[in-house]
Amino acid sequence: MQHKTLLVIVLTLLLFPFCNQAAFGENIPVGKLEKSQGGVIVIREDGKEVQGKPELHLYGGDCITTGKDGAVWFSLSDGAKFRLGNDSQMDIDEISSEAEDDMTHLRLVLGYLWSKIKTIGASRGKYNLHTPTAVMGVRGTEFDAIVSIDASSTVAVDEGIVDIEAEGGTVSLQQGKMSEIEFDGKPSTPVEAIAKEKRDWNRWREQKTDMFIRNLPRISPRFRNRFEQALSRTQTFTEKINQDAERLRDLIQELRDAKKRHDRGAFLEARKRLQEHSGQFKKLVGNFRKVSNRMRTMGGISIRMEKFVLENEDRFTEHDLTLIKADLAAISKIRPQMKDNFVSTRRNIKGAFMQLRRLSAEMKKDMQ
Repeated sequence: MQHKTLLVIVLTLLLFPFCNQAAFGENIPVGKLEKSQGGVIVIREDGKEVQGKPELHLYGGDCITTGKDGAVWFSLSDGAKFRLGNDSQMDIDEISSEAEDDMTHLRLVLGYLWSKIKTIGASRGKYNLHTPTAVMGVRGTEFDAIVSIDASSTVAVDEGIVDIEAEGGTVSLQQGKMSEIEFDGKPSTPVEAIAKEKRDWNRWREQKTDMFIRNLPRISPRFRNRFEQALSRTQTFTEKINQDAERLRDLIQELRDAKKRHDRGAFLEARKRLQEHSGQFKKLVGNFRKVSNRMRTMGGISIRMEKFVLENEDRFTEHDLTLIKADLAAISKIRPQMKDNFVSTRRNIKGAFMQLRRLSAEMKKDMQ
């Protein structure tokens, strides 16, 4: 009996990192709206739209949008504070992750976001902010991030450090510095940030919009190509995750069978394989979240581009408009395929970790 209890304790400790309640899609608030003005809508993960009013709870999977006269202030449960500007969109991914880094992932699809993230000791922060062109690792930081209709991003750091990773390279932004990341480009060399009181991000967006109209005939084929390549890569990636999730379930069943037979040798061997595979799977899930958040942000900005083109057809030549619409139509066909891949993969991920949670609960029950 003592030997059996020891095995149960060891296995329970092994599975403990996977047993956070919030990591399994439970409906736990992750923050709330503090203040709003003008048009603010929160779109839940199931598609339901809710008026953005103070004290409204926020959940993983929520999409916050503001109108041309809108703005919203909100906070997350760890004390991080944000302000989303007018004509903007930001999505909240899962807060407590199955991924090894256990980071909060936010997606700034379009517009302006001010963030103030609490310092977390000397370690890296727990936030990643995704834009269509980059992912930003945040460490105890106050900063501005802005995304324009052409998918380019600009970041200005007022406190702390922001590490920027883009297709063309990486850069670490120190306090008082700013950098811009063009579509398919690398972060620009950091320069002195514009003083807070002199920043006019609405003017910056207007200038970017004018450039976007001139450059869209050149950008749209590259944007389409990026989606086509991403679809191929994500299909391969999701197949790998789904195979690994199935392997994880098989290992869980092997361990259950060994426990049922009271086969100590088989139990220890199954436990070892489960431990190794669980660690590998967790890292793979972390990479999946990074890829899926980047592509979902790109998908969001592509929808905004479609709307912009429809509203501004008279600003393009007939020839350019035909080519642009063809590229955007091709992208619109790719988006649902990618969404289906991501949805099915996330379902498998949650299912695999749910089985780990149940296994841990079984072991704890045996100890009682």
